[in-house]
Amino acid sequence: MEYKIEKGIPVPAPRNEYPFRVMEVGDSFAVPSTESRRVRSAANNFGMRNGRKFTVKNLPNKVRVWRIK
Repeated sequence: MEYKIEKGIPVPAPRNEYPFRVMEVGDSFAVPSTESRRVRSAANNFGMRNGRKFTVKNLPNKVRVWRIK
């Protein structure tokens, strides 16, 4: 198989979809319940990399994320 080499294609910016970086202890935000697995994983990964801790709770029709440490 032959591949075409392309130049000048910019790398997409990372998605900073959730506001973990600007949250203080006690802050929270909600997302639709369809994002439950995704936001749980993102909160856990961000917390481990940055020394923060989050808790994620399922509520009717939404999921709420709190920063707890």
